[in-house]
Amino acid sequence: MFRIFFKECCIKRAMAKKTSQTIAIIALLLNILVIPGLGTIIAGKVMTGILQLVFFIVGLLLVVGGAIFAVLLIGIPFLIAGLILMFTMWVWSIVSGVRLITAAEK
Repeated sequence: MFRIFFKECCIKRAMAKKTSQTIAIIALLLNILVIPGLGTIIAGKVMTGILQLVFFIVGLLLVVGGAIFAVLLIGIPFLIAGLILMFTMWVWSIVSGVRLITAAEK
C-alpha cells in the first residue's frame, strides 16, 4: 500500500515540477565537471542522481582498492571494473543532464 502511494506521489511530483533551462545547464555542468549525480540531484531527479553518485563512489573505491593491490596482481580486475563503472556513471549522468536540458522550460 505504502509503495503504491510513494510511486504515485513521486510520479505526480516529477510530472508537476519542470526544471528551468538555467538549472538544467548547471546540472549538466556539475555532472560533467564535479561528480556524476550531483547535478541530477540538484535538478530534482533525486533517485536517479543518488544511484549515479553511489555507483560512481563504488567505482572509485574499486579503483583505489585495485590500485593498492595491483602490486600483487589481484587488484587489476578490481581496477578495471572500477574504471568501467565510473565511466558508465559519468556517461549516464551526461545523458541525464542532456535530457534535463531538452525537457526544461524555455
